[in-house]
Amino acid sequence: MVTFSFILIIVSFFGLLATIDSFFYEITFLQSLMENIAPKAETRRYQVTTFLILGFFYSCFVDYRLKKSKQ
Repeated sequence: MVTFSFILIIVSFFGLLATIDSFFYEITFLQSLMENIAPKAETRRYQVTTFLILGFFYSCFVDYRLKKSKQ
């Protein structure tokens, strides 16, 4: 359940960010979404990707521990 919540929050953040970017920069929603998913090299994408992957692994670990403790 924690992993599902994590994915839901990340998807909603990407959607909200794409909506705000498309409004402010006057570009299409799809173009804004693609720029947020695959950012340019100078935008520190490795830091963002690293923390996103670490958060996903942590949520999987918490789900595993919760499932193991219920048994």
